Amino acid sequence: MVSHRDVNSVEMSVSKADFLDAVSTELAHVIEHRVSTSGSDRMVQMWQRIGRMIEGGKRSRPALVHLGFRTFDGRSDAPVVKLGCAVELLHTAFVVHDDVIDRDFIRRGGPTLSAEYRDDALDMRQNRRDAEHVGHSAGVLAGDVLLAEAIRLVHESVRHEPAALEIVEAFHSAILSSAAGELDDVLFATGMGEPNLDRVLQMHRLKTAAYSFEAPLRIGAMLAGAPSDTAAQLAEAGAHLGIGYQIIDDVLGTFGDPDASGKPVDSDLRERKFTVLIALLQDIPEAEPVVRAWRDGEDPIDVMRTALTTYGIEQRARMVAQLCCDRARAGLETLPLTERARAEFDVVIDDLQRRGA
Repeated sequence: MVSHRDVNSVEMSVSKADFLDAVSTELAHVIEHRVSTSGSDRMVQMWQRIGRMIEGGKRSRPALVHLGFRTFDGRSDAPVVKLGCAVELLHTAFVVHDDVIDRDFIRRGGPTLSAEYRDDALDMRQNRRDAEHVGHSAGVLAGDVLLAEAIRLVHESVRHEPAALEIVEAFHSAILSSAAGELDDVLFATGMGEPNLDRVLQMHRLKTAAYSFEAPLRIGAMLAGAPSDTAAQLAEAGAHLGIGYQIIDDVLGTFGDPDASGKPVDSDLRERKFTVLIALLQDIPEAEPVVRAWRDGEDPIDVMRTALTTYGIEQRARMVAQLCCDRARAGLETLPLTERARAEFDVVIDDLQRRGA
């Protein structure tokens, strides 16, 4: 078993702020290396644009790697910074691919990577349809190279670690789970299948929680030497947090402040995304015809928004997110965590609950 010494007698390895600074520095080195070794001017430009995308991120996923690692008193010379870089590159890959899937050219109030290539094509007098195709194609390729770099970095960083195979497998599993969840999201939005609340929550676990919460906590814990079953328990608590996070994201995507989120509040409704909000509304017999008409494209989105407001769906969704947080806390209670670790998890959960409130 991993020892859990009293937190007051332990010099915790490195602060979260210092760790995230180290991750940002390492990410800059990765970009520099790819820029200097790319075989074509076009790929140099792509890596430079990827580098600008990565600058200034919140690094919430690397922070969870660090939390999982520190929870089990990982040794100071372990390659936890590189693992943090890998999950940040993985997140960036999924962001780029998600923009392509959603046909979005704006994120956080600014142009996406696809938009930059679209605008290049427009400057070369391509028509808009062809220019958008160029942009989306470049987005697919940028996501692909980011995935490749993330996988390479995981293999390189843990190859001498006792839990190397388990860490690599957890990382690969997160990629496959996210793809499965994204596929469900696409098919639900196009009316293929009969989604309900349980299926939407499962989609959120696959698409978001698996790589944003479960995998970072699990691989951080395994790198620190936590037993596989203990790391799995920690990841399960992370899964509930990830589902709750995505529910709040759905709420903000319809009821939030677009200036704060950088996302139009009609985007999900316009794209016919089957979110938790829609699943909850569909379960109300009087509202089910409204949902059906919206899915068939018969009613304008204003009718759907009115129904969501009338039936108090925002509050209901927040209650589901609260239930997810409660389940995460219950799961953490079963783990032999130090007081310091429990306090840090409390901060993560409290931040999630306050998000957009």
